[in-house]
Amino acid sequence: MYKLVIVDDEPSTRSGLVECFDWERLGIRVVGEADDGVKGWELIEELQPDIVITDVKMPGMDGIALADRIVRRGKPVKLIFVSGYDDVDLLKSAMKMDAADYILKPIDLAELSAVIGKVVDRTEKERSLRQRMTDMESKLAQSIPLLREKFWTRLIRGSAGSGGELAKQMAFLGFSFPMDGEYCAAIIRLDDQAILFERMPERDIELISFAVQNICQEIIDSVLSGYVFEYNRGEFVAVIALRTEEDRDLLYAVLKEIKEKLCGFLRRFADISLTIGLGEVVSPLTELHDSYSTASVAVDQKLFLGKNNIITVDRLGNGNNPDHRHVSGMVERVTAILKTADKDRVSRYLKEIFDYLARSRNVNLKYCQMVCLEILIGASKFLIDVNLLNEALETEEKRLRDALFGLETLADMKDGVESYLNLVCSHIACMQKQKSSRLIAQVKELIHSRYATNLTIKDMAKEVYLTSTYMCLLFKQETGETINEYLTRVRMEKAKELLRDPDIRLYDVCHAIGYAEPGYFSKQFKKYSGFSPSEYRDMVSSS
Repeated sequence: MYKLVIVDDEPSTRSGLVECFDWERLGIRVVGEADDGVKGWELIEELQPDIVITDVKMPGMDGIALADRIVRRGKPVKLIFVSGYDDVDLLKSAMKMDAADYILKPIDLAELSAVIGKVVDRTEKERSLRQRMTDMESKLAQSIPLLREKFWTRLIRGSAGSGGELAKQMAFLGFSFPMDGEYCAAIIRLDDQAILFERMPERDIELISFAVQNICQEIIDSVLSGYVFEYNRGEFVAVIALRTEEDRDLLYAVLKEIKEKLCGFLRRFADISLTIGLGEVVSPLTELHDSYSTASVAVDQKLFLGKNNIITVDRLGNGNNPDHRHVSGMVERVTAILKTADKDRVSRYLKEIFDYLARSRNVNLKYCQMVCLEILIGASKFLIDVNLLNEALETEEKRLRDALFGLETLADMKDGVESYLNLVCSHIACMQKQKSSRLIAQVKELIHSRYATNLTIKDMAKEVYLTSTYMCLLFKQETGETINEYLTRVRMEKAKELLRDPDIRLYDVCHAIGYAEPGYFSKQFKKYSGFSPSEYRDMVSSS
């Protein structure tokens, strides 16, 4: 309901206005009456009405004076003048008071209704406008932090406008940084973000973001001055003002304190570390994007220098462009080394590859990830070609491929690739062992079934589809004895068995185990058992 105060020195007019008009129909309630301007003003001060109907001519303080006071005091009141005089001068004075309307006595209720309707409508629109303005001011106040972040984001991107525009924006946002001062940007980036954000609840991520900004801001404000905001998910930018030479000297110590306190806080959630990249000092503030650019290059050096570091511009060094054909050649040779199933050799060769990438320094994260992917693909192709790719290796390769693009340092990439290639080496070695065991079993079976014949190394190699040299080498590696030593042992043990039967002649024993010359047989038997065939027979017969 709108509140109405009536000020008129004629009681009949006041009562007529109160009793003869349906105010409630228009959403209005009469809250007070006064018979002169002085009392009317007191009511207005007390009741704070929305509408005042006042006579123009009254004793004490007239309606014009009352209206003047209302206007000068800034009261949001709609004024309707009533008068028994059709006086042009009075009408002009009333209009100067920003009166809503002017009604002549005797008051016509229809005219009054029309005037009140217009006043209510205008009041409603103004109230709605004021409410919208209030809401907008409230929303603007709430969005100041966001506007501040947008301001600094434009600055580090180099799209913030001229110095004059910046000064006005800074004043509006409540910043007091000098335009012509010295500044530097530091990037604070959480390590292993891809893994971190995948495993962590959204609530914890938002809590970390809020805490990181607040911890950084508190430390900077306690020693220097600056502003901290989240530029990308898991990446925060600290803009630091360096007002004195002492501030420059304190800068690294401040960043070190930030890192220590943040790491202490982050350990409550998980094994989380962070890397800080510090940009060069620039002046004036409009050049901040250059400092951010060098800070970005610095923090990207995590690829080579490792995680959990503070990396400054002076640590960047000079890199060389890699020879891509040389890198491709190194990757292709991994397959040849895998065939040996020698883990130490594979590890040494991977170190060569990753050391070469580290020396280049002009390669980026994506390039290094692609090199790792090529190594994995080459290993898988080799396993498929030799029919050794099994489900376990396939699963591990997919897991590493999925994780690969979340790895942020060469050291982590090398560890991941080496771990997989070690599994491949173990699998190849196991398969080779099984294959060797089958081949040795075949050779032994040949010896046991054909020891009585003139069995040669060449004959056996042909039977198992190997070269004589490789077969002999493999047999020696697997059994610890040569093929001839094993053949001799089988023949001698069979000879012992035959010699236990006194009815079998020594000559027949000799031929039964594959020897053509009894003299050679006797010599070999004595060498093997320490006895001649006859001595052995006599010894076993008497026992």
